[in-house]
Amino acid sequence: MSKKSNALPKKILFVSPNLAAGGAQRQLINIANGFHRRGYEVSVFLFYDKGNLKCSLDKDIKIFSPSSIKILERLRLFWVLYGTLRLLGVILTEKPDLLYSRQWPKISVAIIGKILRVKTVSVEGNNLEHTLLLRKRPLLFWIRRLCARISDKVVANSRSLACEVKEVFSLDSDVAVIYNGIDIEDIRERSKEEQTHKWLGTETPLILAMGYLKDDQKGFFYLLEALEIVNRSKPARLIIIGNGKKEKLEELSEKLSIRDKTDFFSTVPNPFPYMAKADIFACSSLYEGLSNVILEALALGKPIVSTDHKHGANEIIENRKSGILVPVGDPQKMADAIIEILEDEKLRRSLEREAEKKSENFLMDRMISAYEKLFSEM
Repeated sequence: MSKKSNALPKKILFVSPNLAAGGAQRQLINIANGFHRRGYEVSVFLFYDKGNLKCSLDKDIKIFSPSSIKILERLRLFWVLYGTLRLLGVILTEKPDLLYSRQWPKISVAIIGKILRVKTVSVEGNNLEHTLLLRKRPLLFWIRRLCARISDKVVANSRSLACEVKEVFSLDSDVAVIYNGIDIEDIRERSKEEQTHKWLGTETPLILAMGYLKDDQKGFFYLLEALEIVNRSKPARLIIIGNGKKEKLEELSEKLSIRDKTDFFSTVPNPFPYMAKADIFACSSLYEGLSNVILEALALGKPIVSTDHKHGANEIIENRKSGILVPVGDPQKMADAIIEILEDEKLRRSLEREAEKKSENFLMDRMISAYEKLFSEM
């Protein structure tokens, strides 16, 4: 390490609700592994010791979590309080130099950090307008604002989200902007794994989308409507990969008479072979923080059609160069963009080339270095 890096915190505790398949969890794993590989002493605290992404953590990283108590696990508030006490014990024992948290555990982390005088980094990764429902949940808003104000540093994963966080929480200091990072070589290598879905490698164009099926956030209802419009003039199929209940999406696809052209299945450990063999990647989100799946699609050189949602879509995609941006909640515009890509080979090839180039702006090492610089400045 350089002389400057000698002043950096050497022990970092990362805190997460779990390691279930999700963008926030994948990014936490990426950052934890990145610092571990740079020689830091890294550990992870999970409020719930579950999730199929645990195997993605480097094997030498220690994982802490509360002992299972079935009665408390059914009572969320009591479990969070119990987990917070367990977290306090881990911090007192391990004595980390810095605490890093995303999602709701950052509330507990910020308070403990303030009491114990341990530096804290709190990450905001989603649109506040939707996640807080500010006018309807004033208590949650007050708690989240307190968390942001007492954290030593607040980070957002896009410029527009950073501006929103600073304004909404009335912060005196600027919110740091650190884009999510991806391991491009790993994504491309894993995309070579063999998959045997009946629609892969057929002549009928295949559209892929990914995200939690239950949330309206991902806008899958609009995507199904867009697929129906596409099929009026050109046959196309759609696969949506994500956890959650799919019944309402299946009902809508039946109503739109495209059930035979859609498939829904749970998150898989390796989605990249599906992404690599799809003709188009579609993101129909109503809002985001910074979409990890768009970054992954860029790495595989996929033509992308995405809503111009808050936040980050237009910071990743240069419209009609590295992808096509369409208005939020507009199935017709999304369908038009999909049809244009399928019918214009020159445009499709150009989007593929530019997508691969654009992905280089979101390298994992670049993200880790940005966090390392931030920690040194703290």
